Amino acid sequence: MYDPSSIGGTHVIYVLHDITKPELYGLPANPQIPPTFTVWKRFAKPIALVLSLFAAPVAFFHYVSQGPKEPLAPPPSPGYGGPGPQPPASEVPR
Repeated sequence: MYDPSSIGGTHVIYVLHDITKPELYGLPANPQIPPTFTVWKRFAKPIALVLSLFAAPVAFFHYVSQGPKEPLAPPPSPGYGGPGPQPPASEVPR
């Protein structure tokens, strides 16, 4: 079985006919975990999980305190009973 101890468990097990030469099957002879995966698994993923757990209560309390967003009334358009344009001050009758 091809499950090198250098990578700490791959969650995948390969059954090879010749375990001494994994290169023949397209597998690396000395597999290693990339550093980006380690950073994601140990630091970024737990931080993202904690932030997402805080997001749900914050969204709930924002909804409770502010209420649902209501649509704005459309502005009145001139010609359909709206105020329309104003005449200049010099032409306003007194």
